[in-house]
Amino acid sequence: MKKNIALLMTAVGFLAFLSSCTITSGSIVPASHYVYPNSNVTPLGQTSATFSKFSILFPPKFTGEDSEMLFNQALSRYPGADVVLDYKTDTKITMFPIFITLWKMDIVVTGTAAKMEVGKQDIGKGK
Repeated sequence: MKKNIALLMTAVGFLAFLSSCTITSGSIVPASHYVYPNSNVTPLGQTSATFSKFSILFPPKFTGEDSEMLFNQALSRYPGADVVLDYKTDTKITMFPIFITLWKMDIVVTGTAAKMEVGKQDIGKGK
């Protein structure tokens, strides 16, 4: 009898895991970082970074510290990169209703890493 109950509970748990719900969203930020006037902006290449967070009962919160860590991770792929330009953010939140609700959040940022040299642009002289 105990074996049957354990088997039933395992089956119910597995079915609950399969019934997870996922919400996805995304955004494109074409003018993502302010670059100073009279500065040289040199694109270094495409970059991306991923951030994942788990929580129990309530969905995880994405904080300012999390955002800073995500962008620093994207910038670290190119030495000397200062800004991520024209970036796209994709967010996926998944809920697993197993006995208690488990949540997982994945955020992916992709964009162009660039180097900015402030005050170096030669704007020429007026005639």
